[in-house]
This record gives sequence, structure tokens and C-alpha cells, in this order.
Amino acid sequence: MNIIVQIVGGIGKTIAFTAVAKAIKKQYPNSKIIVFTEAPSILKNNPNVYKALSNNKYNHLFYKQYIQDKEVKLFITEPFFENGVITEQYHLIEGWCKLIDVPYNGEQPEMFLSEAEEEYYQPYYQTDKPLFVIQTNGGVLGPQEVGYNWVRDLPENLVREIIEEYKEYYSIVHIKRKDQIIYQDTFECYDNVRGVAILLSMSEKRLLMDSFAQHMAAALNKPSTVCWIGTNPICFGYKIHDNIIANPPEKEYITDEVTFTLNELFEPISNLPYSSTDNIFEINKIFQSINKQ
Repeated sequence: MNIIVQIVGGIGKTIAFTAVAKAIKKQYPNSKIIVFTEAPSILKNNPNVYKALSNNKYNHLFYKQYIQDKEVKLFITEPFFENGVITEQYHLIEGWCKLIDVPYNGEQPEMFLSEAEEEYYQPYYQTDKPLFVIQTNGGVLGPQEVGYNWVRDLPENLVREIIEEYKEYYSIVHIKRKDQIIYQDTFECYDNVRGVAILLSMSEKRLLMDSFAQHMAAALNKPSTVCWIGTNPICFGYKIHDNIIANPPEKEYITDEVTFTLNELFEPISNLPYSSTDNIFEINKIFQSINKQ
């Protein structure tokens, strides 16, 4: 039987799906799981996935090859809109499994890196100091001012303090897009997702936020400090990480977006429910967490 899945979303969602793929394969061990995603390279070498294709590669030839006259199940669903995920009762992975009626038994994300990949990428990340990897800004594009989205991104002053504290002892590598903020005393990482996975696997410390790198670190079994502001680790985080929750909002705000959730994944600075971005986190909690790694 062919099981066809479409993932609408970014890298992190595809990484989370690797846990769902494992659950599907347990339920349907003789199936071939075929996945359409924006990030097919995440699924490379995954033993539970038969084929991973880019979302824009769907055409009539695919229909004839994998659907027409075949035994097939189509898991075309949106787990972000599952009841328990919207109401923050349980994790996205569990909600995804509920939507497709597959038992969830605590499956966690996985990534499978080859020895050849490690040999290729590791020299690029070798420095004279241990690696401290940070991801400070997420990938969702929206009406953010100067690339800053308070719902998920780490405040600039906080990041600068952390860099200042650790730059003497660590090579600080910043996972980012080219259009996002540049921090002094860091190395910028624009690598492809497999290269970033090697980087995370080599790192000694990690400071992340609710974006793909925290999903990837969990998949690689690398405990990290992960900071949460407008989103929730119950739904999108992992117990392997030390999840640092932001201070309670100082004032009420109403999102300008039409959404079932408290806020959208991007919000303008005019909606900031704090008097200053400096008030979002207790920085000493973050330092304590980083030092424990």
C-alpha cells in the first residue's frame, strides 16, 4: 500500500513529521510512505520514508505511478488545526497521529546523517574553540520591523549580552538567513539543512528558539536551551530541551490577524505586550540553562 503525505510548512514541521512517519510505519509495516514537503532533504536516509519529493513536483505522472489502480491512503491533513494542538493540550506530533488515526506511542523526531556527510561538513565547522550554536530569529515571513518578530525571536539586547559572556571561550555560530540581523563576534551559518545538522551535532552548547533548529537538535539528541515567548513547548517543544518560558505579558493585546490562536506566528512590534523587549526574559535563567549544557 502507498501512503501519501503532504506537509505544508517549513523545515521544523518536516522534522516533526519524522516521528509521525515512524508511527505510521508501525501501524502499516508493509506500506511505502511517499512525502511531499518543502524540505525533502530532511527525510534523506530515513528508513521509514520510501520517497520524499518537493511540493512542486506533483503531476499526472505521479498520479499514474503511485495512485491510479493502487491500494492507497492519502494523509493530506493540517495538524496545526487539530483540536488538541490549538487548545494546547498535547504535542503537534500526537495531534498529527490523531488526525490520521495512527496510534502515538511517544515517537520522537529522527535525522539520519551519513558518514560521508560528516566527513564533508565537519572540516568547515572546526575552530580553535568549542562550538556554541545560536538561532535567534525564526523563518516565518511577515510584517516584522527590521526582521524582528517578538512572538518567537530573541530580543537583540539579550543576544548581545549572551554573546559577550561566551565569546572568549566559544566560537559562536549563528544560524540565520542572509536578510536577518548580523551579530558581531559570531560566525554566520547559511548552510543547507543537512550541513546545519552536522553543525548542531558537533556543538557543545546551543541557544535556540521556536524554529527549525530546536526540532533538529531534538532529532539529533542534543539537549539545548530553547526560549519561548508567544508559542508553547507543550505543542512544539521537546522534553530533551531546557525550555525557558518568557515572563507573563505586562499588558493585554489583540492580534491583527484572523487566527484560532492567541497570536499569529508573526506580530508587529506595535502589538508587543511588554513595555520593553528587555522585560521578556529573565536573562539569568538563560545563563543558568546554558551553563548546565
